[in-house]
Amino acid sequence: MTNRIIACGALGLLTSVLIGCGPGAKPVDQGAHNKVLNITVGTEPEDIDPHVVTGVPEHHIIVALTEGLVAEDPVDLHPVPGTAERWKVSDDGTVYTFHLRENAKWTNGDPVTANDFVQSFKRSEEHTSELQSQ
Repeated sequence: MTNRIIACGALGLLTSVLIGCGPGAKPVDQGAHNKVLNITVGTEPEDIDPHVVTGVPEHHIIVALTEGLVAEDPVDLHPVPGTAERWKVSDDGTVYTFHLRENAKWTNGDPVTANDFVQSFKRSEEHTSELQSQ
Protein backbone atom coordinates (compact mmCIF):
# COMPACT_ATOMS: atom_id res chain seq x y z
CA MET A 1 0.00 0.00 0.00
CA THR A 2 2.85 2.39 0.88
CA ASN A 3 4.55 1.71 -2.46
CA ARG A 4 1.30 2.48 -4.26
CA ILE A 5 0.99 5.85 -2.44
CA ILE A 6 4.61 6.73 -3.25
CA ALA A 7 4.08 5.72 -6.90
CA CYS A 8 0.91 7.81 -7.18
CA GLY A 9 2.66 10.77 -5.56
CA ALA A 10 5.65 10.44 -7.90
CA LEU A 11 3.33 10.15 -10.91
CA GLY A 12 1.44 13.25 -9.80
CA LEU A 13 4.69 15.20 -9.37
CA LEU A 14 5.98 14.05 -12.76
CA THR A 15 2.70 15.03 -14.43
CA SER A 16 2.77 18.53 -12.94
CA VAL A 17 6.39 19.00 -14.03
CA LEU A 18 5.63 17.86 -17.58
CA ILE A 19 2.55 20.08 -17.83
CA GLY A 20 4.65 23.03 -16.64
CA CYS A 21 7.11 22.36 -19.47
CA GLY A 22 4.42 22.34 -22.15
CA PRO A 23 4.30 24.76 -25.06
CA GLY A 24 3.74 28.35 -24.07
CA ALA A 25 4.26 31.71 -25.68
CA LYS A 26 7.74 32.04 -27.11
CA PRO A 27 9.87 34.96 -25.87
CA VAL A 28 9.78 36.53 -29.33
CA ASP A 29 5.96 36.41 -29.34
CA GLN A 30 5.76 37.85 -25.82
CA GLY A 31 8.24 40.57 -26.79
CA ALA A 32 6.25 41.51 -29.88
CA HIS A 33 3.05 41.67 -27.85
CA ASN A 34 4.61 43.68 -24.99
CA LYS A 35 6.85 45.78 -27.27
CA VAL A 36 10.00 44.42 -25.61
CA LEU A 37 13.24 43.74 -27.48
CA ASN A 38 14.92 40.50 -26.33
CA ILE A 39 18.57 40.10 -27.33
CA THR A 40 21.01 37.46 -26.17
CA VAL A 41 24.42 39.12 -26.12
CA GLY A 42 26.45 36.88 -23.84
CA THR A 43 27.90 39.63 -21.67
CA GLU A 44 26.61 42.75 -19.97
CA PRO A 45 26.95 45.70 -22.38
CA GLU A 46 29.33 48.42 -21.20
CA ASP A 47 27.19 51.15 -22.77
CA ILE A 48 24.85 51.68 -25.71
CA ASP A 49 26.21 55.03 -26.85
CA PRO A 50 27.22 54.39 -30.47
CA HIS A 51 30.02 56.99 -30.25
CA VAL A 52 31.67 55.31 -27.28
CA VAL A 53 31.27 51.54 -27.48
CA THR A 54 33.64 49.18 -29.26
CA GLY A 55 32.33 45.74 -28.32
CA VAL A 56 30.33 43.27 -30.38
CA PRO A 57 27.52 42.79 -27.81
CA GLU A 58 26.96 46.54 -27.72
CA HIS A 59 26.99 46.67 -31.52
CA HIS A 60 24.21 44.07 -31.73
CA ILE A 61 22.01 46.16 -29.44
CA ILE A 62 22.73 49.43 -31.25
CA VAL A 63 21.96 47.90 -34.65
CA ALA A 64 18.65 46.56 -33.32
CA LEU A 65 17.66 49.94 -31.85
CA THR A 66 18.79 52.42 -34.50
CA GLU A 67 18.53 53.02 -38.21
CA GLY A 68 21.09 54.86 -40.28
CA LEU A 69 20.67 56.81 -43.47
CA VAL A 70 21.13 53.57 -45.40
CA ALA A 71 20.90 49.91 -44.43
CA GLU A 72 22.28 46.70 -45.92
CA ASP A 73 20.30 44.25 -47.99
CA PRO A 74 20.32 41.02 -45.94
CA VAL A 75 21.07 38.87 -49.00
CA ASP A 76 23.99 40.57 -50.71
CA LEU A 77 24.67 43.57 -48.40
CA HIS A 78 24.19 46.24 -51.09
CA PRO A 79 23.00 49.60 -49.70
CA VAL A 80 19.25 50.00 -49.40
CA PRO A 81 17.20 52.92 -48.06
CA GLY A 82 17.12 53.37 -44.31
CA THR A 83 16.12 56.72 -42.86
CA ALA A 84 17.02 58.19 -46.25
CA GLU A 85 14.59 57.18 -48.96
CA ARG A 86 17.11 58.04 -51.65
CA TRP A 87 20.52 59.63 -52.12
CA LYS A 88 22.68 61.09 -54.83
CA VAL A 89 26.45 61.08 -55.18
CA SER A 90 28.18 63.95 -56.99
CA ASP A 91 30.03 63.19 -60.21
CA ASP A 92 33.39 63.51 -58.44
CA GLY A 93 32.22 61.23 -55.58
CA THR A 94 32.89 63.81 -52.85
CA VAL A 95 29.35 64.96 -52.01
CA TYR A 96 26.50 62.73 -50.91
CA THR A 97 23.01 64.24 -50.74
CA PHE A 98 20.47 62.27 -48.71
CA HIS A 99 16.71 62.77 -48.88
CA LEU A 100 15.07 61.70 -45.61
CA ARG A 101 11.82 59.76 -45.49
CA GLU A 102 8.91 62.05 -44.67
CA ASN A 103 7.64 59.55 -42.08
CA ALA A 104 10.99 59.15 -40.25
CA LYS A 105 10.29 59.77 -36.57
CA TRP A 106 11.99 59.37 -33.21
CA THR A 107 10.40 57.02 -30.69
CA ASN A 108 8.69 60.02 -29.07
CA GLY A 109 7.05 60.94 -32.39
CA ASP A 110 9.27 63.92 -33.25
CA PRO A 111 10.37 64.04 -36.87
CA VAL A 112 13.94 63.03 -37.70
CA THR A 113 15.77 65.95 -39.31
CA ALA A 114 18.95 66.41 -41.31
CA ASN A 115 20.33 68.35 -38.34
CA ASP A 116 20.02 65.22 -36.18
CA PHE A 117 22.46 63.46 -38.49
CA VAL A 118 24.75 66.51 -38.70
CA GLN A 119 24.97 66.69 -34.90
CA SER A 120 25.62 62.96 -34.67
CA PHE A 121 28.48 63.16 -37.20
CA LYS A 122 29.95 66.17 -35.36
CA ARG A 123 29.76 64.33 -32.04
CA SER A 124 31.43 61.28 -33.57
CA GLU A 125 34.20 63.47 -35.01
CA GLU A 126 34.76 65.15 -31.62
CA HIS A 127 34.94 61.79 -29.87
CA THR A 128 37.43 60.49 -32.46
CA SER A 129 39.59 63.59 -32.00
CA GLU A 130 39.59 63.11 -28.23
CA LEU A 131 40.71 59.50 -28.59
CA GLN A 132 43.49 60.42 -30.98
CA SER A 133 44.84 63.09 -28.63
CA GLN A 134 45.13 60.64 -25.71
